[in-house]
This record gives sequence, structure tokens and C-alpha cells, in this order.
Amino acid sequence: MLKLILIFLILQALSANAEVFKCRSSTGEIVYKPTPCSINETAVGQLKIKEMTRQEIEKAKALRKSEDEGEAAYDAENAKAEKQRQDELARQQELELEQRRIKAQEEADANRRRTLRPGGWPYQPMYQ
Repeated sequence: MLKLILIFLILQALSANAEVFKCRSSTGEIVYKPTPCSINETAVGQLKIKEMTRQEIEKAKALRKSEDEGEAAYDAENAKAEKQRQDELARQQELELEQRRIKAQEEADANRRRTLRPGGWPYQPMYQ
């Protein structure tokens, strides 16, 4: 009885295929689905997909984990670069603001000097 169960399980594993139907809709769009094409669709083909073994599944999981880790590292690097760019932009804006403040102060000082008499008193026109 045990041999019969073992043989049955082996045969099930070998025949574990899934069918995927490739259909073209009335709009010309290609659709892949697990059921045969409907009346409104034209059958383009049928794909037989073999189920993965445990080793293949584990290998795929390991590859996916590796890709996720690589993507996370890439995202972290991009976030770091973006923060540096934002910091540099903020620093440049602060410098520009400081330069405008200094220029405005220099212009105010120049205007004040123009309106002073040689003795240091403000100039007031005689006729107003």
C-alpha cells in the first residue's frame, strides 16, 4: 500500500502542469487566463506551464530576497543622495539670502551717506 501511495505521489508531481490560454479580445488586446477563451475572444494559443520543484522555489525565493536587498540598498543610497541635494540647496538659498541682505545693507548705508552733510548732519533742502 505504501508503494502505491508513493507511486501515486510521484506521478502527481510529474503531471503537475498548469494550462494558460492566450486569447485575443475583440479590441485586439492579448489576454492570458487560466480558462479557455470566451465567445468574444479568439484563441491565439495555449501555454503549458510546469510547476516548480521545491528546489526551484527555494532558489527563486533566494533570488527574490537578494533582489529585494539590492533594491533596498539602492533606495537607501538614493534617499541619502536626495538628502544631500536638499541640504546643499538649502545652504545655497541661505547664502543667496545673506548676499541679498548684505547688498540691501550696503545700499542703505550708501543712501544714508549721500544724505549726510560733510559735518555729519542730515542734509535738508532749504525749499520744500
